[in-house]
Amino acid sequence: MIWVMMLLQACSTSKSVSINTAAQDETNTALNEAQESEYQSQLAEAEANLSKHIDNILKNNNADEITFYASDLYLKATDSAIRGESQIAALLYKNILKLTPNMHVKKKYAIELIKTGELTESLEILQEVYQKEKDDNIGLVVGGVHTATGNKNEARRIYNNILKRNPKNAEACIFLAKSLLTDNEFNKVDNLLVTCKKHIKNDPSFAFYQGKIALSRNRKDDALKYFNEALKTDPKYYQAAIALGLMLEEKERYKQATAIYTKFLSHSPDNLEVLTRMVQILFLKEKSDKIIPLMERIAQLDPSDLNSKVKLGVLYTDVKEYQKAKGIFKEILVAAPDSDKVLYYLGSLCQELGEYEEAIAYFNKISPESELFGSGNIEIAKMLYVLAVPEKDSESKDVEIDKFITFVKEKSSRYPNLKVDLYFNLASYYDSQMNYNRAIELITEIKVLKEYTLDHDYYLASLYEKKGDLQLSRDIVHKIIESDPNNAHALNFLGYSLMEKDEDLKLAYEYISKAIKLKPEDGYIRDSLGWYYFKIGNLKRSLEELQKAKKNESNDSVINQHLAIVYQKLKYYDKAKKYFMEALKNCKENPGLKNQIVQALEDLEKLRLPASK
Repeated sequence: MIWVMMLLQACSTSKSVSINTAAQDETNTALNEAQESEYQSQLAEAEANLSKHIDNILKNNNADEITFYASDLYLKATDSAIRGESQIAALLYKNILKLTPNMHVKKKYAIELIKTGELTESLEILQEVYQKEKDDNIGLVVGGVHTATGNKNEARRIYNNILKRNPKNAEACIFLAKSLLTDNEFNKVDNLLVTCKKHIKNDPSFAFYQGKIALSRNRKDDALKYFNEALKTDPKYYQAAIALGLMLEEKERYKQATAIYTKFLSHSPDNLEVLTRMVQILFLKEKSDKIIPLMERIAQLDPSDLNSKVKLGVLYTDVKEYQKAKGIFKEILVAAPDSDKVLYYLGSLCQELGEYEEAIAYFNKISPESELFGSGNIEIAKMLYVLAVPEKDSESKDVEIDKFITFVKEKSSRYPNLKVDLYFNLASYYDSQMNYNRAIELITEIKVLKEYTLDHDYYLASLYEKKGDLQLSRDIVHKIIESDPNNAHALNFLGYSLMEKDEDLKLAYEYISKAIKLKPEDGYIRDSLGWYYFKIGNLKRSLEELQKAKKNESNDSVINQHLAIVYQKLKYYDKAKKYFMEALKNCKENPGLKNQIVQALEDLEKLRLPASK
């Protein structure tokens, strides 16, 4: 007997593997089919051996032995049924019946047959049990099997018989109503439900199905009435709350739908379906502060719902709760260790938190086949750039620089499509170190590649300007404007360049004004206009434009520096200091600008007038 059960256990393990791999991609299809075939073969072998063993027991005709094996098999069958392994459970119940015919076991056997799709065989057993016991619950199952096999008239006959014996059987009433609905017998269904309401008080399901019937007949006012009635009968009847809420949502009456869901959740705060509907509305209304508590509850109620956890992680990120977001995505990563999106989210969060080593580790785990692979490597380059430009010289500085350069070279060699972006980052590093020649060399090297754009040309022009080659710089920008006359940033570049050199303020204004018309909300162009007004001495207009620029680009060091200079000129020294400090805070990667701001702060402190404005 033991070896038979071991074989059955082997079948069980094989089936489990099959189920666990069924959700994998198409490359595993053949493997799944092979495992399923092997499982069925093992099951057939186990059934033959067990049947043979049972026959031997019956031949011995030992009552104690029969009772022992029947009990043993019953425990194994029940365990298999609980674990959802219906084929094994059915096999065992079938052999128990050979040892000791028993109505209870027959019912168990029939139910497992239904689960395995053996409806005809199950029906024969259930009808035998039903005729002997007249158990309404068995009758409902028999009716359900008749319905599933297309014999709806027989199913209706059984439901009617049950209701004659017991008019308060709500399930028989609902099942009969559902069956009649398949033939659009609306009047019969309505009369049936009205009758059932009289016999069965305080059951919301009847009003709910009346609402569904009204809705299917496009009688929406009646449907609303019935759904409200169901919810009034039982405030915890979520089907009615969902149906009512969806009807209101269809009419875009979100406030009323929200009121329905909120009232329902006050009675049943842990209902996933209603929580989910509530969240959908709040997403539409972009109310993150109210969504988060609901999403937290959903995540607690259903830890396996990874989509909800992802949404919660994104929401935490939106409200800058980075540590919470990181914790959520780490949980998701345990369940989906190869998810490129989760790895990218985690990398981005660690990057935001300044945990660069951890961020780089996550980005490095993204597969080269992923669409996020390129973006991940660009972010790694950005972090290596930051690490290579510390605020103060340190012993590790050279190591970090070498690491950055090596990364860019190796990745560019292995993945040529990343070369433009990676070289751009490396050029930005040399730019920050005022090694403009090396930065220009790198940008020039990638100029022939298809990923190279006008934006890279624009950056090359800025490098030539910083180097002092104004003619080369402006030639590049003029070519950009020739190919794209409405390139606002190129126009702004020329205007700002002329203005900074005090060459032709009138022409500079023309370029900047055109750029403003093309991109009125661009903070950098607003800054240029504000600086133009400073140059001509109109401090009031300068301040207005720079404040607009600050509103759109609050962390830009140059904009903050310009604001500080204007406030200093206006003798608002406290405000000037405030904006110099903001500029200083955000210019860690630009040593030249940083030195200017530090000097400006020192000069500002020397003024020390008796009374600052």
